[in-house]
Amino acid sequence: AAAAPGAKKVPKKVSGGAYVVKVPPPLQERCDQETVQLFQRIYAGLDDADGLTGIANLRAQSSLEEQILDAEIVGDWTKALACYEQALQQAQRQSGLRNHFGLLRCFRNLGHLQTMLTHADGGVARYDREAHKFRSQAVQAAWRLGRWDLQREYLHVSQNEKDFSGLVPFENHVSHLLLCLRDRDRSTYNKILKKARSSVLEPLAAASMESYERAYPLLMRLHMLHELDRTATAVFDPDSQEAINARRQMSVEWPLRLVSTAPHLMSREPLLAVRRNLQEILGQKEEVASSWAHFARAARQAGHDSTAQSAIMQAERYGAAVAHLQRAKLKWGNPAERHDALRLLKEYLDTAKAHAGRADSGAGGSEGARLENPRVFFKTLVRYWTWVQETGLQQTSEVIHDFKNDLAMIKSTQHSNTEKVQFVLGQLYDTLLFPDRGGRSRYEGGGQGNGSVIQDNNKVNAENLNRLVRHYAESLKLGHKHIFQSLPRLLTLWFENSTNDKVSADQKEKLNQTVKDMSRTVPSYIWLSVFPQLVSRICHPEPRVLDCLKTIIAQVLGKHPKEALWAMVAVIKSSQTSRSKPAKQILETVYKLFPNSREWRDAAKEFLGFEGSAGIVGELSKVCNITVIPAGRNAPAKKSGKGLTMRGDCKVLWDMAPRTSVLVPIQAMLTPTFPASGLSDPSHHPFPDSSVTIKAFGDKIDVMASLMSPVVIRIIGSDGNQYKFLCKPKDDLRKDSRMMDFNTVINRLLAKDGDARRRNLYIRTFSVIPLREDQGMIQWVNDTMVLRTILQDYYSMDKTAAWIKTSRIQELYNRELRPKGKLSTLELYEKIIVDFPPVFHRWFLDHFPEPSSWVAARNNYTRTTAVWSMVGFVIGLGDRHAENILFDSTTGDCVHVDFACLFNKGETLQVPERVPFRLTRNLVDPMGVSGHEGGFTNICAVTMKVLRGNRDSLMNVLETFAHDP
Repeated sequence: AAAAPGAKKVPKKVSGGAYVVKVPPPLQERCDQETVQLFQRIYAGLDDADGLTGIANLRAQSSLEEQILDAEIVGDWTKALACYEQALQQAQRQSGLRNHFGLLRCFRNLGHLQTMLTHADGGVARYDREAHKFRSQAVQAAWRLGRWDLQREYLHVSQNEKDFSGLVPFENHVSHLLLCLRDRDRSTYNKILKKARSSVLEPLAAASMESYERAYPLLMRLHMLHELDRTATAVFDPDSQEAINARRQMSVEWPLRLVSTAPHLMSREPLLAVRRNLQEILGQKEEVASSWAHFARAARQAGHDSTAQSAIMQAERYGAAVAHLQRAKLKWGNPAERHDALRLLKEYLDTAKAHAGRADSGAGGSEGARLENPRVFFKTLVRYWTWVQETGLQQTSEVIHDFKNDLAMIKSTQHSNTEKVQFVLGQLYDTLLFPDRGGRSRYEGGGQGNGSVIQDNNKVNAENLNRLVRHYAESLKLGHKHIFQSLPRLLTLWFENSTNDKVSADQKEKLNQTVKDMSRTVPSYIWLSVFPQLVSRICHPEPRVLDCLKTIIAQVLGKHPKEALWAMVAVIKSSQTSRSKPAKQILETVYKLFPNSREWRDAAKEFLGFEGSAGIVGELSKVCNITVIPAGRNAPAKKSGKGLTMRGDCKVLWDMAPRTSVLVPIQAMLTPTFPASGLSDPSHHPFPDSSVTIKAFGDKIDVMASLMSPVVIRIIGSDGNQYKFLCKPKDDLRKDSRMMDFNTVINRLLAKDGDARRRNLYIRTFSVIPLREDQGMIQWVNDTMVLRTILQDYYSMDKTAAWIKTSRIQELYNRELRPKGKLSTLELYEKIIVDFPPVFHRWFLDHFPEPSSWVAARNNYTRTTAVWSMVGFVIGLGDRHAENILFDSTTGDCVHVDFACLFNKGETLQVPERVPFRLTRNLVDPMGVSGHEGGFTNICAVTMKVLRGNRDSLMNVLETFAHDP
């Protein structure tokens, strides 16, 4: 252990009290190939594909076994299959058996179930002593294929055979249960179900003591057994009310239950296979076809093209209506086959339209007689014209014309007027007007100005602008799946072109009317997603736009006063009349729109005060300034920060708290949610039902040791928990607040991406509440430690306090660096780092002594650091010194604070910041043996893919920075 990489090195003390610490050699020199193989097995056991990528960089060359391990962990089953076939040609008998079972595993994961069955049959015939293991593999293939005869044959022989743990293999239980359901054998079914559950619960009890990740596969088995049992009611008592309810729950609950599982194809595959068998037993052939198509989609999105191909063939065999669409999407993933993908869709559309025309003639033109499957037709139609536009086979104007003709030709508005259709039309008009937004130069086809304001003064452009906004507005009336693309873009176009001299007054009025109509029809939670962007524009110079904007904000305030008021207090209390005046006019509008709303009246009084009361916001402002000494006055001794209490120094606020129902402004209470269905739902409540309100304040006030002496207060919530907030004077927190809004959007985008969701990527956010331009509150992030403090603590253990002082480093810098000294910057850096070897890994060892928690914390650290690095790079985040980077001592998460230095402002400092993000040796130190080459690099790539793929949405959100502050 002492010789292991990263092990603590004991410094050697020499005369004079100085210390000499040997700089560790590069990792590749410390790790021989045997050690690398050990690390590979460890990372494989942890199922850490990103870590294995880093380990691969340490190997001089890879053996066949190592290549197999790498391929299986990352899910490259085609490569693993080729390696196993090669290994079988040169293996001895015992190792050959391992390769046979590996080969069977590849067949199963690639969806080559018939091949798997044939190979397992050969193993049964050839290897007598291990025949039971091959039979178990054959059972897995047989029940997935629905080969009931083979299942019966294999189970009859192997019903008492057990695996290495002394238990009947779980998939044998699954096969037996499915057979019982097909044979309507309730008695045997109940016995087998009991055995199956017992076989899971015992290892689950042991695995749950280690970690959730170890227990998860066993939980998925219980998930499968639960769905088997729920479906059994519909099989054994098909005419009962309970069976009817079970069938209804299958259609409603199964999609929701699937979404709640881990987004990993191989963990979901057995569950999807069980569902297909259950649907076939119930005679639901359409659902079986749909299940195969769903599995093909999941395999394609996971990058398993061969598995997707096999699933598509099964879907086609069962007559899945969307099989052609999945095959086209699979081809589209290969640039060389994109024209084939378009041809497939075109053939389907032509056939469907021809059939619809004949059906329409036979039905006398009656409504609804035209399309056999309208939903699939319109999905195909949207996909086809989107791809045509993307490939540039037709001009964008021609694509819009032909797309609209196809929509008009079909009479079914139920499917033609959907959020997706309206959103795609909006995107097409957006591309037509602003081609430079897609990366093209504005000189290549008439790009419009800055990508938001039309430049050519002609009627066609103005009308297309109105069509563009109208289609985005219509899409938002129907759903919210594309809300972060459509709504911020709509607002930008509305705000910018309402003051554009190139747009006529008549067209501006139409634009404004579109937004007015939309404000009356979309649910309030739609506006909550862009509420900061709305508030930032309350100084808009166009009166008609400002009136409409005030009405929208007032509607949101009236419906969600407790949450929305926290976002409004900074402009209501603003010292700038141009901001506070329209904000107060909005409050008056709320009273007019909601004259009978007691919730609004009470919230406004509690927040803003009445009859001489400053309200809770005014009193919190006084708390922010409690340590500020007024100019020209002698402050009382207490105001130095010693002995401050809420009861004694903030008595009004102390007495007010028990009588209010003001929401505690934590992130969880202020972040809106959307309906899970993706459809518009006016009855949806976007905030938690159990709101946490302020019930009291903690008496203690802590004064922080910094220039402005901010204070820490404690709010006691109605849930009994204590919430800490940092109250800062003389500091504009509006930029920090906008940054948190930006990070919230990024978290939503990461959650929608499969690769990011599988890695559980996120940014730690916290609430920032500006109370005015020069003061505000920040939610305290509990259990965090500053990077500077962490490193100083460990360096002080090894060296004297004077040795690690910043002033000593600064003195050395001034003395030794050219032109005063003889060293270049690089030479001075190399001299300094000898005295300061990386020590950050020791913090993880001390705070996470239990192995599983240490691994989890290190992974959390690597992931959050990588995400922050990419986000910081994109927005030009600077000033990342060691006091602005914090780490959670309970999870290992990286947390950044202080966002005043944005948009590459660091490059203008006296000593310009040239690095894109902070990645010093100490930050790399805890990332594992492969350093930044493993998980960090892969996660950076995934994060950047998400950011680049949603750049238009993010640019629209960042626009708020240009208007506030």
